[in-house]
Amino acid sequence: MQQPPPFDGLVCPQGGDRVHLWDLLRDLCPRQGAALLLRAGFRLPRQTVAAVLGVPQNSVGWLCEQALETLRARADIARANRR
Repeated sequence: MQQPPPFDGLVCPQGGDRVHLWDLLRDLCPRQGAALLLRAGFRLPRQTVAAVLGVPQNSVGWLCEQALETLRARADIARANRR
């Protein structure tokens, strides 16, 4: 099975950052969070993620992109609030 390409900007955090990441993931739309976790976290192919979520294959990429966009925006806000 071919591995999907890594997502830009997705880094495995350590320690307290990992807790913060789970907090951010919890706030995502359930479908976006599930798509991102299945695709990037478990490295499942689009076809499998689409079947699990009951969506077309091309929707998997869109869901992941939207999830990452939301996570980046929330991370930027959190960083700004810490200053």
